[in-house]
Amino acid sequence: MKSESYTNEFLGLQCSGDVLNVCSPLGNKSQKEITESMGMIKRIRSIFLSNPMEYSMVDLCAGNALTSVLAVHLLPVEVARAIDIKPRKRKWNKAKRFIYDELDIYRETIFDCIGCNTVIICVHGCKDLARRVIEIYKKSSAKALFMMPCCGGKIKRFYPQDIIEKLGKYKIWSWDLLQDMVGENTKNIFVEDKKILSPKNIIIGSIRGE
Repeated sequence: MKSESYTNEFLGLQCSGDVLNVCSPLGNKSQKEITESMGMIKRIRSIFLSNPMEYSMVDLCAGNALTSVLAVHLLPVEVARAIDIKPRKRKWNKAKRFIYDELDIYRETIFDCIGCNTVIICVHGCKDLARRVIEIYKKSSAKALFMMPCCGGKIKRFYPQDIIEKLGKYKIWSWDLLQDMVGENTKNIFVEDKKILSPKNIIIGSIRGE
């Protein structure tokens, strides 16, 4: 089963119990969420390992904040801030260098916590939320954005019908989002991670100054 590697890898971590103690309950799709978080960590870790304690993380549409809590346990992140409009009662105080904020990402105050040494991640943003996260990245000075697109929204660009049928709407949606992230002097990423236990298993990214 494709999830086994990431799931077993997570359970084999010394910090797995501490992470679950902070974020639980994860709900009835906990294994899927674990594999999503592990897949995202794999893509972002080089930035933090190359620049220990120099970059902060902002986790938008964070949900249970599993990815950002896992990040502060595994990576030299200066501070991770998980942001979601929905209030969640968890043991956030047990995670060091971590903050959970209840905040509407459509409010301009969102930019107060995003600077040039910020890496933005988004694992659960879908439809218009995904477009808003990219807008935040483009308007900010953030170092990078990594996103795992979820439910598809309106596609901006024209793609031939045979290409859509061949690749599927989810890949086209992910590719269309990536085009909004592309800018001057950026390194762009489009990866389908089959070790993630979800059909929504593409990670897209944009890193400035690469």
